[in-house]
Amino acid sequence: MKKSFLLLITVTLVFLSGCSLLEETTHSLNYANEASDYINTLSNFAEETSSLEGQATLLSHLESFKGTIEDFTTIDPPTIATGIHQELENKSQVLLDTTNNIIDSGETAVEQLKQSDLYQTIENITDLKNQIEALDQ
Repeated sequence: MKKSFLLLITVTLVFLSGCSLLEETTHSLNYANEASDYINTLSNFAEETSSLEGQATLLSHLESFKGTIEDFTTIDPPTIATGIHQELENKSQVLLDTTNNIIDSGETAVEQLKQSDLYQTIENITDLKNQIEALDQ
């Protein structure tokens, strides 16, 4: 009877630890995909805004961009990605601050945007993509 009970407990613990490992792996893969999508969105934003004309269009893109940044920073990273996510959050905060300053200043032109820290920060974040893609391997 004791052996059956111990066997049942052992099987249950193995099953639960396996589920936990599977959940962590799935979380890591999901995070890697979300982070890669975020970085691609940043890159696309930089490409799209460099050719925009008209302040209203640019401000509309900046507002949407701001929402994208805020959404990403609320993601709960898996344990394995905590360091990378913290670095992404820090750089995203710089992006958010720069975006808010540009929006608050009112008159924004593409040339002013190019001279801001926005594009350089996006490039810095894009450099992290290789580290994030390594998470799903």
